[in-house]
Amino acid sequence: MAATEAETATASGGGEPKQGSPVAVRRGPRLPLPGIHIGMPTGMPGRVLWWSGLAAVAALDIVEWPVAVLVAAGSWVAEQYAKAAASQLASTIDVRFTLPAEVQAGTVALCGEFNNWSAEDIQLERGGDGSWQATVALEPGRSYRYRYLLDGERWENAWHADRYVPNPYGGTDSVVIVE
Repeated sequence: MAATEAETATASGGGEPKQGSPVAVRRGPRLPLPGIHIGMPTGMPGRVLWWSGLAAVAALDIVEWPVAVLVAAGSWVAEQYAKAAASQLASTIDVRFTLPAEVQAGTVALCGEFNNWSAEDIQLERGGDGSWQATVALEPGRSYRYRYLLDGERWENAWHADRYVPNPYGGTDSVVIVE
């Protein structure tokens, strides 16, 4: 289905639709229920028209009031879900963590502030050259402490971390700075 000029202008940041054009509809995300896709008009006139139409449909007994309320609530939830998903996607950067092939280990776990120091969450995979690698989406504008856990028993720092800081256990942690 082709987008109208108004949908395209609004979706690409072109602002409100021009006078006389169809009302732009921001497509919401697909909800976990099959076949449910909710869209809400953008801009104040479109939203007033949408809510007025919903009230008219309920008032004319085309649908029951509870159904109208559920549709309205679903639209709001879809809008919030879309905002949160867009925010999360836009606010992370993929960071590749690598240990060289010379590390003698059967398994390597990445533990740090980004995964609450869990030894199970992020397992590095051995690359074709023998090095260990994992990619993690991290929020920019922060630094994160981390270490590698080899074979579930030996701690190893990154060989080329952005910096190193003492930890409360008498060792040092590697630090990655995400900009």
